[in-house]
Amino acid sequence: MTPSSSASDRKRRPSALRASPDNRATIAKRRLCITIPGKGLLYLAIMAWVMLLAPALSWAGVVVTLPPLGGLVRMLDTQADVTVLLPPTADPHHFQMPPKATESLMQATLFIRASRDDGGWSGLETPATTLDLWPDASHGWTRPDRVRAALPRLAAALERIYPSHAASIRTRLPAAIAETRRIEAAWQKALAPYHNDGVIMQHPSWQPLCELMGVPVRAVLESHRHGQEFGPRDLDRALQIVDAHPNVLLIAEARHDNRALDWIVGHSDQPLHRITLDALGTNSMRWNDLMQDNLKRLQP
Repeated sequence: MTPSSSASDRKRRPSALRASPDNRATIAKRRLCITIPGKGLLYLAIMAWVMLLAPALSWAGVVVTLPPLGGLVRMLDTQADVTVLLPPTADPHHFQMPPKATESLMQATLFIRASRDDGGWSGLETPATTLDLWPDASHGWTRPDRVRAALPRLAAALERIYPSHAASIRTRLPAAIAETRRIEAAWQKALAPYHNDGVIMQHPSWQPLCELMGVPVRAVLESHRHGQEFGPRDLDRALQIVDAHPNVLLIAEARHDNRALDWIVGHSDQPLHRITLDALGTNSMRWNDLMQDNLKRLQP
């Protein structure tokens, strides 16, 4: 390489770097860190602080109390930022809001709840933008017809906070409504064998669905106060129901104590059919996947 060409290269390189904003920023950072050590360290400290603080200042998007509510959001908008307040192992009826959950709630752009099911939570504050899907019904998500009625309101609320997702949400809404009809028909078929003898359940999570399907609920072994089971006389009465309806289906609940059902199975002379359903599922499940998963547990 000739001396003249080397000088030419040295002249071109700085101009090429100056032509790019990214390169200019890189050069400035290097000069800040190299030529002025004290300020360079200060810059690095500030950048580290901003990176640590960023998650706390992030936009929370949609915050829901219960996993199935988040599952409904995911049916309509796969890109939505969804935060579920209830931890996987927490009691859904007497949940106490920790500071982190309260912080997420205060950052919510849209808060979705089911007040008949989360109304007993301690420390639950309601933001201005709140959508209560079933204020007059418990466990509304277990009834496909109630979900079907709620989906248009949910879609409209999501479109308001995610305008760029509106076209996708409108496309998904008819498919989601059709999915509720398919799931309703599948449950109707699966519960048909119990139209006469009915069901006995530990917790009333699935009582709305059974009522929709015309399946008699012979007994709910948890009293009207969550966590309090029936007394000895009530258990004896349930045992009499089993004797009178030998094909009755016993439904246990995944997140509840099912000792009353255990007692019935242990004291009955009948070979009883018992299943365990999970009305809440996981935080990442879509609503249709939750219902389909429980349907598989019901089918032999």
